[in-house]
Amino acid sequence: MRRFFRKYFFQLLPSFTSWLILFSIELYQIVYDLNRGEILFPIPNPVKDFFHFLFLVFIFQAGKNIVKKEAKPTSLEIIWLVVGIGGTGIIINALSNWIRNVYMANYSSIFWYNLDKYIGILTNAYFFITLTFVYRQLILFRSTKTKQNAWFLLDVLIYLGFLGLFEKYFTLYVIFIIAYWVFAFCIIIYLSIHTEWVAYLNFKEKLMGIFFMSIVLIIQLSYLFLINAKYTTDNKFNVLENLDLEVIYLFCLLYTFFCILVLAFNLPTSSLYELRQVERNALNEINKVILKSKADSSEVYNILMNYGMRSAKGDFGWIIFSDNESSRIIQAINCDDHVAMDIHPIINKYWSYQVDKKNFFVGDTARLSLLKNKSHFIGSFFATKICTQDNEYGDLVLGWKHKNVFELELYSFLSIITEQAAIALENKELFKKSITLERYQEQLKIAKDFQDRVLPKIQSTEYFDLHAVNQEADEIGGDYLETYQDNEFFHIFIADVAGKGTTAAFYMAELKGMLQILFPLQLAPIAFIQKLNTAVSNCLSANLFITANYLRIHKSSLKCQFVRAGHTPLLHYSQKDKLVYQYQPKGIGLGILRKELSDKNFDVQELQLQKNDLLLLFTDGIIEARNPNNEELGMDILKDWLASFNNLSSLDINYCILEQMMAFTNEKKFDDDYTLFTLKVK
Repeated sequence: MRRFFRKYFFQLLPSFTSWLILFSIELYQIVYDLNRGEILFPIPNPVKDFFHFLFLVFIFQAGKNIVKKEAKPTSLEIIWLVVGIGGTGIIINALSNWIRNVYMANYSSIFWYNLDKYIGILTNAYFFITLTFVYRQLILFRSTKTKQNAWFLLDVLIYLGFLGLFEKYFTLYVIFIIAYWVFAFCIIIYLSIHTEWVAYLNFKEKLMGIFFMSIVLIIQLSYLFLINAKYTTDNKFNVLENLDLEVIYLFCLLYTFFCILVLAFNLPTSSLYELRQVERNALNEINKVILKSKADSSEVYNILMNYGMRSAKGDFGWIIFSDNESSRIIQAINCDDHVAMDIHPIINKYWSYQVDKKNFFVGDTARLSLLKNKSHFIGSFFATKICTQDNEYGDLVLGWKHKNVFELELYSFLSIITEQAAIALENKELFKKSITLERYQEQLKIAKDFQDRVLPKIQSTEYFDLHAVNQEADEIGGDYLETYQDNEFFHIFIADVAGKGTTAAFYMAELKGMLQILFPLQLAPIAFIQKLNTAVSNCLSANLFITANYLRIHKSSLKCQFVRAGHTPLLHYSQKDKLVYQYQPKGIGLGILRKELSDKNFDVQELQLQKNDLLLLFTDGIIEARNPNNEELGMDILKDWLASFNNLSSLDINYCILEQMMAFTNEKKFDDDYTLFTLKVK
């Protein structure tokens, strides 16, 4: 708490100062009334109302700035922030109320009564205004122009509400008040229905969200019906008498209510969202292993076992491998080996009867004669083969203590990850197969010559200063770069092709042919990537895919459109802003989904280039370069280098970056290919 006030002291100071002045004016007026005006001069009411108005405005601005800086990305952390502020305010009010009751019997009661009243005003305003901007963070979680405009209108309505402090000095027509509230209610309802952030919470987080939001609602009602009541006149409740926050009250209450409802109604769908999340993570992990030709088989089995257990919520599981002579447990979780061995004969018997099947489920083990004595330990289990078309690598078995707990949605997911794991294992075996050194060198020579002919020679144009550097970790790499220009556009395509040696070289040749066909068609960026994915899927092996970035720059207007297909981000140095911007729109690698991709699979990032602006495209070999301490170069260092060298030509920028990389890695051999392409607007 001390750090918080020290950090935001100067932002809180104006609102606290205006509150002290407001409190002092109230005490001064009481002293004046007690002396019947004989000694002191009165302070006009407009002065008090003016400082009241300043108090609200200063709190409003401070709340906006503090929440923007303090609110964490996680929704529940944002809600917890306001719970802490509201709870602290209630404790302070309770303490001040106790002190007031202690001193009510003596002369100090005037001071403590008014102090208690104004503490209520202060904490009430701080809580509701902070809550308003916390909700703003949630509503703009996925920001749109319409939501931003609606929030701007709500800001205007709140400021008009603050000006209501002066309504006693001029006449307001009833039609104006009605129009104000109808318009405010429509804006509040529109903003309150935006609870998209709820969809990104899992079941546990949604339960916690309901709990936190319920606490927030209780705190709001406590302020409205308890704290406000203590500083109303003649002991009658009037929540609107001393603080013109009516619009904020209505907005906070409605949005809290909507959030609780949406969280409650979304609880049943949480399991599906969690399953999709586990699916994506599992496929990403296995795909990484597929691309690591030197990966150990235990790493593949670990990923398969862990994600299988998480998705199925199994009580125990194991992976067992059998050959003609024996069987052995490769991985096991919460399970003794003898239990797995008891079930294994049943699995083998099923495979012998159903040769074409790859998985099956037993819902009640008590019906199996071989497991009658084990049914108290294992109620049901699911088994699936880990195999490719030519090889088998074991069986994945997931078990539960209860009967019939397997969800049908898991069939496809477990089948996919076991197939991908089998591909990873097959890749590992293929990598280990030896070939003669002479044949290997000959293949590399052919592939190297072929790759040199495929990779284009980058030359600057009348609009852009261009330069590219490509370096293979081994003799043949998998990085690819292509440029193309027509009368209107300049096109840039950079990719990381899976595989090395002759495989990578031939895939590059196929990719080059596809691009030469697609570039002249003048397709929109997403349509270009969709067509390319279809073509790539028809030629790539099932275990391979390509990551890529595609840029299309309008040569006269310098408007740039950027689509990312699972590749590294695009870096843009703005000469005007003197900043490096990082763009990483949504996009999936080419060939991962062997079907027609939709617009939902990609986002287009648009940016406006200006003279002397820089664009930097690169492959992951750049940012994954490691120093002797095994620390990665990373994105932040690369951005700093780009900003430092912005006044150089594209050629000099590339070589300066490479010099810095060599110094960072202590000139050791790189583990991966790298490609660096720099464009500078002339």
